[in-house]
Amino acid sequence: MSLASRIAWLKSTRKMTTEDLSIRSSVPPGTINKILNGETKNPTAKTLAKLATALGSSVEFLYGAPEKISAVEQPEAKEEWHRPLLRAYQSAEKPIREATCVVLRIPYIEPEPEPDVEMDEMIVYSYASAAGDPLYAEDDYERIPFPTDEVPRDADFGIRIKGNSMEPTIEDGAIVWVRKTHELFNGQIGIFMIDDEAACKRFYRNGRLLQLESDNDAYDPIVIKEYQDFRIVGRVLQYK
Repeated sequence: MSLASRIAWLKSTRKMTTEDLSIRSSVPPGTINKILNGETKNPTAKTLAKLATALGSSVEFLYGAPEKISAVEQPEAKEEWHRPLLRAYQSAEKPIREATCVVLRIPYIEPEPEPDVEMDEMIVYSYASAAGDPLYAEDDYERIPFPTDEVPRDADFGIRIKGNSMEPTIEDGAIVWVRKTHELFNGQIGIFMIDDEAACKRFYRNGRLLQLESDNDAYDPIVIKEYQDFRIVGRVLQYK
């Protein structure tokens, strides 16, 4: 599992968005996206330390070293000559780690097996739809690896929602998975383009009348006018 996959797996396990991780770690979202996309393969130690802390993990785990190395980090290693041994321990094979523990007279802790998680890289549009007042639809997206079992099989892409008009069904910041289609049944949640704006709403058709409704009663329905350029982008399959 690569550095990007480990960060993505931890982020998904903690149910954190990229924005959440950025806020908790003080690492800019752009920097995180470059790491997740594989564009940045060797981030600085300071950046990794911040991300590891925010994810409740360790730098060693992000780079693939054993997670359980607490024994060699304890104060028993008081001598100066212990330091290079401890540094070598982080990336060593099991026989070397065992030998290091024997030399330092500390117990060897068998690391837990690495989680075998199959990942899929998906396109996630950033604020391409607004679950409040519709926003201008930008071509701004990121490619993010997700555990395969968390993405619906028929999903074509994801969209990170901004706004609260679909609460409590879809919360602000949630990622919704979308299947491209131009047809919806009444009551289904979809992604729509209204002129140059995008929206996530429930779809209703009554004859020639088209109406989009929010799940939040504080928002009025959107009635589509005949002169407006309206199209259905896709159906929302799942949200998280």
